[in-house]
Amino acid sequence: MPFTTRSHRAGALAWRGAMVSALSRRSGLTLIEILISVVILAIGILGVTAMQTASLSGSLSTRYNDSCVNIVSDAIDRVQVNSKMISEYKSGGSLVIDPQSPSPPSGTTAAADYNAIVAKMQSLQSGGMQLENARLTLAFQSDTPLAGVDTVTASLTWQQKGQTKTCQITNLVYKP
Repeated sequence: MPFTTRSHRAGALAWRGAMVSALSRRSGLTLIEILISVVILAIGILGVTAMQTASLSGSLSTRYNDSCVNIVSDAIDRVQVNSKMISEYKSGGSLVIDPQSPSPPSGTTAAADYNAIVAKMQSLQSGGMQLENARLTLAFQSDTPLAGVDTVTASLTWQQKGQTKTCQITNLVYKP
């Protein structure tokens, strides 16, 4: 056994006491550090959640616009394909397609196209796309800009979050 003195033992005990009190103080400081870390982490999680919400909102808006362009393009294409029977579509200068109160035009081709577009608009609504009060209008300008060429403008309007949204495409249709 090594030779020790009383003063040596007292010094060792004092050193241990100083270590214990230093550890006690460090424990409190560590708890504060953990609390600050949790607050910073919570702020980060809230930021990520806000970004996710904004991303979903933008994605939904893009989905509405994509569906709108799809419907409007389909209507313009149907008129373009059936340009020989354009008079069936444009009785009164315009054709309004409203799934809430459908009233197809009298011509067989135009009526079939009308019903197909109404079915497409209704399938979007049943698929979760809430195009509230959606209404498609086909407006015709005869012999504009030239004789034998009609200008067709298709506009789809709907309600989204209390605002009226519109999608519009204009095309020239040659009348053979």
